[in-house]
This record gives sequence, C-alpha cells and structure tokens, in this order.
Amino acid sequence: EDRKLEEIERAALMDAGILALETKLATAQAELKAATDALSKAQSALAALDQERTKLLDDGDRRAHDEALAVLSQAIASEDLQTMYREARTTRTTDDDRLVQQIELTQNATAKAEAEVTKIRDETREIARRRSELEGVRDKVRAKNYDGPWGQFQINNNDMLGELIGGIVRGALQGAVLWDVFERGYSKRRDWDDDDDDDDDDRRKNTWGKSPRFRLPSSGFPKIGGKIGGGSRSGGFRTGGRF
Repeated sequence: EDRKLEEIERAALMDAGILALETKLATAQAELKAATDALSKAQSALAALDQERTKLLDDGDRRAHDEALAVLSQAIASEDLQTMYREARTTRTTDDDRLVQQIELTQNATAKAEAEVTKIRDETREIARRRSELEGVRDKVRAKNYDGPWGQFQINNNDMLGELIGGIVRGALQGAVLWDVFERGYSKRRDWDDDDDDDDDDRRKNTWGKSPRFRLPSSGFPKIGGKIGGGSRSGGFRTGGRF
C-alpha cells in the first residue's frame, strides 16, 4: 500500500511540474558546491598571504632594529666618554651614569684583552725566532761535520759558551755570534788518522787526547726545548754549569 501511495504521490508531483524544479535544484546545488570550493581556496590563499605579510613585517622590523642598534653602537663608540658623562649628569636619574660607566669598563677591558693578545703573539714569534737561531747553528755544525770524532773545539772559556747560548735565548744575541765562536774554535785532531786499521782500536778509544778545553760530542746539539748543557747521554753544549 505504501508503494502504491508513493507512486500516486509521484504522479501527482509530475503533473504539477516537479521535474523542472528538481533539475533547477540540482543545478543550484552544483553551483553552490563550486562556489564553496572556490571560497575555500580563496581563504587558503588569503591565509598564506597573511603569513607571508607577517613574516615580511617581522623581518623588516628585526632588520630595522639591528640597523638601529649598529648605528647607535657606532655612535657610542665614537663619542667621547667625558661628553657622555656630562650629558648623563644632566639627567635626573642615575641610570645614564651607570650605563656610561659600564660602557667605559667594557671598552677598557676590550682594549686590555687586545693588547694582551698582541703581546702573546709577539712573544710567540720572538721565541720561534730565537729557537731558529739555535737550530741554525746546530744545522751548520752538522753540515760542516764538526760533530765528528775527528775534530775538536778549543774554547778558552767554557762559561762563555753558556753566556752566548743564554744571550740567544734572551734575545740579546744572534746565532751568528755563536757560530763564529764554533768556527774559530774548531780544528782537526792531530792524532786522528783515517787510514788506521782495526789494530789501533785501543788508541782510537782515546782520540780526544788530553782533556781539551771544550769538545762537541758526536751526537750533536741537544734538541731545542730540552735542557741546554753537558753531562747528558744525548750530548750537548758544555757550558761550565752556569747556564
């Protein structure tokens, strides 16, 4: 019965022109959906534009703020502190006075730190130069084969050698002075014969002769940075114990 009633109702509606109205309704609904979709896209685009605008404004404000700080810092750095003090005293509060004092302390600390860094760099370069002076003398001795057992150094005052090395370490002398002493004090040993055969081993054990005033062991100079002086197994300068 319900189905028959629905058919009768539908037939009545068709006679009344319901089909044209339904077609118009479907068209209107489709247009509404398209408009809703377009509105949603427009809202999304507007939101993206708002975000971009906010970002640009923030970046611009930050950039302007940084530029203003840079200009202000440069102006403060170039302005005379005494002038700033006088201007600060004219204000009713002590905030300006404390700020100027803090700026002065910061500037003084910065200048002191920069001076200390410069001093350390200069001292490092100077130490390297003095070390190079000693190493240069060592290399010349080895290049001339002065550290071989066939030679000896005649230096009248062993203490003078320590004074020369100490002078180079202190920066008062150059390595050329020490090299001149070595070069003038070096001589070939008279009791050394390159043609000796193995039967003369006993004599070669005493090739240094009778207590030369100074000799440079065949092992050469001590490494710079260690102890400078005689008596170690690695050899080195004999300075009489004063240096």
